[in-house]
Amino acid sequence: MWQWFYGDIPAYRAYPSHIERESSTTLVYYEDVLAGYFTIKHEETNYPPWLDGSSYSSSLDIARLAVCSDFQNNRLGTYIIKYIINMAIQVNERFITLDSLYERWEWYKRFGFNYLFEEDVRKPSEIVTMILDLYDEDLVMHITISSPFLSRNVFCYS
Repeated sequence: MWQWFYGDIPAYRAYPSHIERESSTTLVYYEDVLAGYFTIKHEETNYPPWLDGSSYSSSLDIARLAVCSDFQNNRLGTYIIKYIINMAIQVNERFITLDSLYERWEWYKRFGFNYLFEEDVRKPSEIVTMILDLYDEDLVMHITISSPFLSRNVFCYS
């Protein structure tokens, strides 16, 4: 009935991490039926400098994501990923990371995730480490910062 997007870890194993505030697990229901769940955590990491010449020390990590097979192909996984991306934007997190099963990495790519290590996809491995960079250069270029003492206007786009 359940097809896991990452590993075969039952949902109840996420509960201790949630209570200890190491991660947060959200259960997704459809009409009072458990349809999926995801676990996210704040991850301290060092990213390769090729991203933009600097290194960042944190990301929002998708530790687990699962959708019950009865609810697959109904865009529930898409809804969950978009929900997580919006959450990361709201808390001002630049990166989202995850370890995808090899069979699923192209699904995550549809949402802008890229693999970190080319060898993960060239030689099929069990896990593909992926990252989504939420930095929006166009948005940054459209924001003009001013003070009441300057004659410039303030523009904010959302």
